[in-house]
Amino acid sequence: MYYTREKQWIVHGFRWLARVWSMALLALAVIESASPTMERPASWQEWLIPILLFSGVLAGFLLSWRWEGGGGACFILGWFASQAWSCVARGACISAQALVLNALTFVTPGILFIVCWSLSHIWEDIDRDLYPPLYGY
Repeated sequence: MYYTREKQWIVHGFRWLARVWSMALLALAVIESASPTMERPASWQEWLIPILLFSGVLAGFLLSWRWEGGGGACFILGWFASQAWSCVARGACISAQALVLNALTFVTPGILFIVCWSLSHIWEDIDRDLYPPLYGY
């Protein structure tokens, strides 16, 4: 990476904030699924809602350790798929306040991964033009 140390700190900060947030989401999903007081879905359509959400978070988390852009997109697509299927399976969507809170919780790591990926690529391209490599040394 050619970009300066200050820019590296910004990118690393976004990267680790998104990683820690996604690890907390995975831990929350595991704890919630193992809870004995959790209400069990009645039909397979209702089972698909947490499966879509958990698989989107898990796939986004695993992909983002290597490819931040793809992992962030997986987070966001997994959340949208679970919300869309929730509207279809239940016949009604959740309230606007719950939707915003849910989006802030589950979509934020995806957005942070995409911001990290885009900043690192933009700054790398700009700094590559400013500081060409020295050949022969």
